[in-house]
Amino acid sequence: MKTLKLMKQIAKKIPFVKKFQTTYGIEKRIDRGAKRNDLLIRSFIQSPLARYIKSEQKDPIKAAFCEFENLCKTVKLRPRKSAHFFYSIDPFTRISRVPGEWPIGNLTIDYERFLHFGLPGFADQREDDRANIEGVSRAKIKNSAAESFEKLLSRIKRGKFKGFSSEWHTELASAIEEIEAGKSGTFRRALQRVLLVNQCLWQCDHLHNGFGRMDQYLIDFYRRDIENKTLTKEEGKSLLRDFLLVLHEDYAFKSGAILGDTGQIIVIGGLLGSGEDACNELTEIFLEVVAGLYLTEPKLLFRVGKKTPRKYLDLATKCLQGKSGSPLFSNDDVIVPSLIEFGFPSDDALNYVTAACWEPLIPGKSLDQGNAASLNVVSAFERVLKSRNEISSKLEFDQFLFEYERELAKDIDNLVRQMDEIKWQVAPFMSLFVRDCAKSAKDMSIGAARYNNYGITVVGMGNVVNCCMVILELVVRKRINTLRDLKNAADKDFFGSEQLLKEIKGIDVGYGSDNDEVLFIADRISSAISRALEGKKNRLGGYYKFGLSSPDYIVASCDFPATVDGRKSGEPFHVHISNTTGSQSFTDVVHFCGKMNYSGNRFNGNVLDQVIDAKMIDDFPEKFTDFIEGAISLGVFQMQMTITNSELIACAIKEPEKFPNLIVRVWGFSAYFIDLPEAYKQIVYERTLKSEFACR
Repeated sequence: MKTLKLMKQIAKKIPFVKKFQTTYGIEKRIDRGAKRNDLLIRSFIQSPLARYIKSEQKDPIKAAFCEFENLCKTVKLRPRKSAHFFYSIDPFTRISRVPGEWPIGNLTIDYERFLHFGLPGFADQREDDRANIEGVSRAKIKNSAAESFEKLLSRIKRGKFKGFSSEWHTELASAIEEIEAGKSGTFRRALQRVLLVNQCLWQCDHLHNGFGRMDQYLIDFYRRDIENKTLTKEEGKSLLRDFLLVLHEDYAFKSGAILGDTGQIIVIGGLLGSGEDACNELTEIFLEVVAGLYLTEPKLLFRVGKKTPRKYLDLATKCLQGKSGSPLFSNDDVIVPSLIEFGFPSDDALNYVTAACWEPLIPGKSLDQGNAASLNVVSAFERVLKSRNEISSKLEFDQFLFEYERELAKDIDNLVRQMDEIKWQVAPFMSLFVRDCAKSAKDMSIGAARYNNYGITVVGMGNVVNCCMVILELVVRKRINTLRDLKNAADKDFFGSEQLLKEIKGIDVGYGSDNDEVLFIADRISSAISRALEGKKNRLGGYYKFGLSSPDYIVASCDFPATVDGRKSGEPFHVHISNTTGSQSFTDVVHFCGKMNYSGNRFNGNVLDQVIDAKMIDDFPEKFTDFIEGAISLGVFQMQMTITNSELIACAIKEPEKFPNLIVRVWGFSAYFIDLPEAYKQIVYERTLKSEFACR
């Protein structure tokens, strides 16, 4: 209630609105009228008027190939306004979903082979497609997926699109002719090839498409043009800017549960196969371009480590000053060893990217699904708590934790059984861009990719650890309350237990604190999850992994009863790894993250989520880069930041229409604040207040 009162008081100070608009450069940002049009389109696609392509074929594999062929023949070509590129999304046409099957998404395909070899690169796969279909279903098909895609490109090449110049048409036709001939083109045409493939993925209902390590697979094209003096750095930046704007235009259509959750992630930096730092001219250009665009997505993930040169971290700081939430940092010094320990060859581990948010996977070789299931670790805790009448010693608390670990294992076994029942929709087009599908002559939906691991996201970890700290502090050590007192208060949603709630909130050590006891409990729970998953295989032969970040901190908590850490019924669980008590400084949480155990199967995204006051990064950019360097060296797994302050957020809640371009981080993506459901707006505001309190 205090939070709400404060919010209302601040929101009354509307003169702040103009000041913030100036301070944050919001008035300079691009017009989002196009986005509003997309909202209308999005609502239309959800209506019965939308056209879903569906084959009458009973055989699922044959049906999938026929549907893709039909899509390539009939999809409407409506190129977005772009001075350089063709990119068309027909929001009213999609391939039909098969009931009971999941469409494959959350992946990054292999763009590189298509950039270098074009359509002839699929020559072997055309025959394999036929072998695949005939071998599995005994069906005959007219066109392979590669041939259908070739016909779509031919349609585009012949197209006469209104509003575009003859030079634009000529360039597009030449780019497609090079694809047909298998020639490697210019930097501009390489970007065009990526767009031609990407639009088709969306049209096939493959959601959350990542772009992989773009600064690595595009650098040869860029350098060749620079050396030939057919491109300048400024022209390259202009091309990338146009490329990102085109991808952003349909963001409402591409969004998942919340606007902005498109999964359009671009990975930069990282390590080469030799183990040396991979940053290059395009790393720099991506950071500079994104810094000036103020878009929610496509978003950047910057692979960093101790070998990352300082100048690129300085550029990352400048990019964050743009307040778009990019880049998210991913620590190679921690993640690459974790991937190798899990079983990935070092070449693949060094080449990792992430799924839509933060879950590491190997591009072009994976069906890995980082969000196959969500584990609410509070549920098992509550069951054990109900079965206990009292805890009076550390020994009994240890026994309590042991019982909790056993209950947790039961929940995990249930989740594994559920995940083993997942059936994937046949994906003929996407399979073209997954290398091992050609060799095995199988569709990736039945396990043709090299890696088929399933990932679990964990929600509620911070609440369980904090519940443990409350029990230890108030029941075991100080003995001023009994376990029954805590349970009774939580059962009544802390109504009539205001003094007890005050005592609970006064405990300033919790999840995120650099404290040995907190770290011990967190590691014990994490180890229990790791053991319960170890050695288990899914029906495609992949293994299970998990991470301590989850998008479900609101969804999983909205009907969940109050918990003894002082969380009231329906209040959100804690967000990822973050300041949970309100008194933990940035450095405190960073040290906590650096000491966490990420070994074995625990690498499915472990994000430190910080809310940073804009003044801190604007006024002291060098110190902020020092902070990033320090977090890397201490062993933080991943780190994302919302750059804002509570006054601005309060004003945006009061008058959202005056802040159409205010951007915040939401689970693993950036979103326009105005687009968020109220619950997400509120949690951003409360976390911002908490962050500011911790800095006092």
